[in-house]
Amino acid sequence: IPSSADYSVEAVVYCASNTGGVFFTGRFDPATGHHYLMGFFNGFGWGIGKDVGSGISFLGALAGPTSLTAGSSYTARLDMIGDHLLGFVDGSLLLDRTDSAISSAGRVGVRLDARSPNTGYQIDTLDMLSLASPGATMSGVGSLTASGTVTPHPNTAVLTGVGSLAATGKQTVHASATFTA
Repeated sequence: IPSSADYSVEAVVYCASNTGGVFFTGRFDPATGHHYLMGFFNGFGWGIGKDVGSGISFLGALAGPTSLTAGSSYTARLDMIGDHLLGFVDGSLLLDRTDSAISSAGRVGVRLDARSPNTGYQIDTLDMLSLASPGATMSGVGSLTASGTVTPHPNTAVLTGVGSLAATGKQTVHASATFTA
């Protein structure tokens, strides 16, 4: 868990096909399940949202294209600075939102609308970046693939250690790791 709630979560999203959605999370509280998220939802575009116990609520309109190019990868980043949430895709600012519902540092992770290893959207890499010391990468989950060990948690799944995940249905996966700057 980072020492500050001000950090970035960056994911490389791969589009195998335009099916479902893929989101990565920040400030995840394992006790409540509350978290912010950013990601892509087919047919609607990129968005920033939150889950404070009643499901995903998007903060403002979704933006950008409503479908992605199959076979392409996109680098998406969510910056969380106090109550300011910024969403970048391939280095360009796409989303600028404000929300104060979640203020603790929490954990990072992914929330998948699972398909199969060869369909939908996939997260190739997930990184956490410290905003306190720009450029300092905090190590955690390096990549997520189509098989591995998942430990159940109410309404979520917890990936323990660096490795892979196999999932069916909609579930949230949060990395359990020690982060150092």
